[in-house]
Amino acid sequence: MDFKRLYIKRFLSVGDEPIEIIFPSTPGITQIKGTNLDISDKSSNGSGKSSIEEAIVFACTGKTLRNLSSEEMLHNKFEGGGVVEFEYDNVKIVRTLKPNSVKIWVDGVEKTTASMIETKKVIQNVLGLNFETLTNILVFGQHNLVSFLDAGEPEKREIIENLMNLKEYNTYEESAREKLKEMKTAIKVQTEA
Repeated sequence: MDFKRLYIKRFLSVGDEPIEIIFPSTPGITQIKGTNLDISDKSSNGSGKSSIEEAIVFACTGKTLRNLSSEEMLHNKFEGGGVVEFEYDNVKIVRTLKPNSVKIWVDGVEKTTASMIETKKVIQNVLGLNFETLTNILVFGQHNLVSFLDAGEPEKREIIENLMNLKEYNTYEESAREKLKEMKTAIKVQTEA
């Protein structure tokens, strides 16, 4: 996943003055550091670092790491709705709050459907990851709603299958088993006749 651009306005700690981040084109890990100048030039608590990772997760999934409501996601000091735009690879996702909406473009072609639920499915399909997998491979922080190590066996299995794209192969295996069963039955019927 090659991050390109993130734009945030009136979302969590970001107010009317939007933040736009253009990510460097060099591969690697992105570390988010911050300084809260309201407290001290040495303090990073409350500097808005979490808002950046929350915005990326929100753009991709419509959820936040801390399971916040739409009202909690909006910056409460300013009138109007919030917006998060996230671009990665050849994909652009725009989510708004008040009014709630989501749009997606792939290779510059809009893939948005008439339904937010269906558009969410399009995004998850394009992304190739669900919320649990995305948060476990993208964000390492104290606010993760779903921690891989704390997840139960079914959740761990789903995260691993989603991460390795095994669900597709499980479907192929199931289909092959059904065809084998049908062939054995057909052979048995022919040999008994």
